[in-house]
Amino acid sequence: MSDSLPLARRLSALDDDALVRLVTERRVPARDIRDFFDLADALLQPASIRLALRDVDREALVRLAASAPAAPAVEAGTPSSGHSTDPLATTDADLVALALAAEAGPDAPEPGALLPYDAVSEVAQAVLAEAGPVTGDDTGGDTGDAGTDAAASRDEAVLLAAAAERAFTTVSAVSELLQQLRTAPVRLRAHGGIGTVEERRLAPLLGVEVDQVPAVVELAASARLVAAEAETLLSTTLAEQWNLLPAADRWLALTRSWFGALPAPWRRILHASLAWQNESTLARAFLDRYPAADESRHEVLAGIGAVAVTLGLVADDRPTPFGAVAIHETRADLETGAPQPAGGAREPGLDVVAAALPPEVTQVYVQHDLSVIAPGPLPPTIDARIRLLADLENRGLASAYRISQASIDRALASGETEQSLRDFLGEVSLTGLPQALDYLLTQGGRRHGLVRVRPAANAGPGVRTIVETADEALRGTIALDHALSALDLRRTTDAATEAGPAPLVSRAEPATVYWLMLDARYPVLALDADGEPRVMTRARIVPAPASAPTLPAAAAAASEAAPAAPASTPNSGRTAAPVTTPTSAQTGTPITSPAAPSSTSTPTSAAADLLARLRDAPTASPDDPTAWITRQLDQAVRARTPLLVDVRMPDGSAAHLRVTPQSLSNGRLRCVDEKAGIERTVPVANILAVEAA
Repeated sequence: MSDSLPLARRLSALDDDALVRLVTERRVPARDIRDFFDLADALLQPASIRLALRDVDREALVRLAASAPAAPAVEAGTPSSGHSTDPLATTDADLVALALAAEAGPDAPEPGALLPYDAVSEVAQAVLAEAGPVTGDDTGGDTGDAGTDAAASRDEAVLLAAAAERAFTTVSAVSELLQQLRTAPVRLRAHGGIGTVEERRLAPLLGVEVDQVPAVVELAASARLVAAEAETLLSTTLAEQWNLLPAADRWLALTRSWFGALPAPWRRILHASLAWQNESTLARAFLDRYPAADESRHEVLAGIGAVAVTLGLVADDRPTPFGAVAIHETRADLETGAPQPAGGAREPGLDVVAAALPPEVTQVYVQHDLSVIAPGPLPPTIDARIRLLADLENRGLASAYRISQASIDRALASGETEQSLRDFLGEVSLTGLPQALDYLLTQGGRRHGLVRVRPAANAGPGVRTIVETADEALRGTIALDHALSALDLRRTTDAATEAGPAPLVSRAEPATVYWLMLDARYPVLALDADGEPRVMTRARIVPAPASAPTLPAAAAAASEAAPAAPASTPNSGRTAAPVTTPTSAQTGTPITSPAAPSSTSTPTSAAADLLARLRDAPTASPDDPTAWITRQLDQAVRARTPLLVDVRMPDGSAAHLRVTPQSLSNGRLRCVDEKAGIERTVPVANILAVEAA
C-alpha cells in the first residue's frame, strides 16, 4: 500500500472550492470519509486514479506504467515552463500529482519524493493492457473505398456548397435567436437547457429543424452571445457587436468560441490532422490516444458531431473545406491556450469561407401589398433597420418582411422619423415607394407623438406619470379604455391650456404607462422631465460574461462604418438614455452546453457535508505527526497487523519493538510485545515512528 501521508498533507492545503471540485470530479464516496487520511486513501484507489488519468495520452501512460518519471513531455506549441492544470502539458511528476490530488501546484514534490508512483503505475499498466495496441487510425477520415463509395466521389465544389449552406443557415439561425430573445426571452429548464416546447416554438422562427435548435443555442452560449438570468435565456451586450460582423467573421467567431470550449483532449485530436474528422474517425483516434477515457468523455463526441455538421465542418460524413479552415484558424488558440484576437488584416482562411457563402445584397423589392423581398442575405446594418420597420415573415436565402401601421409606429417610437424612413426606403428599394406605403408613412408621421407620456413633477402625492394629448376625443377614449384599466388613469381638475386639454395622471411608472399604451396601439411618445423625446427599448440585455472571447477587429470597423443616424438598432441613434427601469443582471451566467462542461462545480449537499467533516475532524491537520501515527495504529488494530514501533522511554532513549496491536483508546495503545511475549500499554504520544512489520 502506498504511503498516503504526503497526499493527505497536500489535500489539507487545498482551499474549499478545490476540495469540492476534487470530490465531485473524482466521485469520492462522501459517507465513508472522516478525515483527510480517509480522503487520501480513497484517491489512491485504482478507480479514482483512473478517473484522474482519463485525459492523459498514451505516451504519458506508457512512461507512468514504467514508473519512470521523465523530463516534461511537451507537444508541439505547448509551453514547457511552469506548472499547468492541463495534464497534456505537464511533467510525469505532475501527472502523478494530478492523479492523486486534483492538480499540481508550484510546490509539488520533486519526482520520486514520497509520491506514490507505484499506485499510478499499476493503474496505467492496467489501462494499457485493456486498450491493447494502437489500431492505426487513418487521419484522412473514414471515407471508405474511393472507387466504390459514391460520397467519396462527390466533387469538392459540391461539398463546399453543402458546407456553405449549413454555415449560412446556422449563422442566420443564431442571429434570429438573438433577435427573438430581445422580444420574447426563452425559459430554461431547472436542470439546464431549453424545453421541448421552446424548441418547437423556436425551430420555425430560426429556420432550422427542431433537433438542431440545441446546437444553435450551444453555439450562441459558447460565444457568450446569450446568458441565463433567473432561469431565462437572454441576449448579451456582445450580441450587438457580433451582429455587425460580416457573415464569414460571424461564422468564425462561433466556430472559434465553440472549439475553445471543448475539452482539451478533443481539441488536440482534431488538430492532429489538417481536416475536421467525422465521428467514427474521431472516436477511433480518441480511443487510441486516450485509452483511460471513461464514458463521459466518449459521450462528448455525439455533441461534437452534431455541432460540426451544423457549422458545415462535416457534410455527408466527410470533412469539408470549412473544417480545414476551422482547424487552421483555431490552431493558434490551442497553442496559446486562449482565443486570439484578429489583427488588422483579414484572417487568410476566411477568404475561402467568404467566397463560398451567398453574396450579400444591399437592395430589396418593396411590393404594393407592403411586403419586402430581399433577394439574398442583407448586410447586418440594413437587415437590422428593415427589421425595425417591418415584421419578418420568412427568413432564408431570400427573406420576406411585412410592413404595417404597427411596425411603422414601432420604428418611429424607436428613434426613426418619417423623413428618415423615406430616405432609407428610397435608398434600398429597387421598386420605389408604393402608394400604400407612402400613405402609411404619412399617417404614421401625423399620428406619432399625438399622445405623450412624461414623468410627473410636482403633480401631487402619488402621481408618477402624466399623459397628454391635444385631441379631446382621444383623451376621453384613453380614460375609458379597459385595456388601460391597470394604469388607473384619472382626469385632473386642471383647466385646459393652449397645448390642449387637461392631462391624465397615473400612479404607474412612465415606462409602464408607455408600454401598455403602445401595446394598445396608441401613437404614444415618451418624453423626459425636460420635455425632450426619449427612445424606449423593451429588450432585456445582460452584460456579456467576463470570459467572453475577443471578437475579430472587424467588429470595431463595422461599428465605425455603421451610419450614425438614424438608428440601425432599436437602442441606437439617439443620445438620450432610455426611460425604462433597468432589469438586467449585473453579470451574465453562461449556458452550459453538453460539449463544453462548466469548469465550476456546484457543491452538492453531500460534498458540502464532507467538506465540513474534513475541516472539523480531530485529525484535520495531517502535519501533526501524532495524527498520522494514530491513523496507522487504528488501521493495524482493525486488521490485526504486526507493526514495528519506536517508543520513547522515560530516560529519553528509544526502544524498537515488534508488536501486534489489540486496541486503541484514550490515547493509549494496548498491544502484545511479540519478542517478550507480554501485553503492553503504550501512550500514543510516546510512539515516535510506526512501520509495517
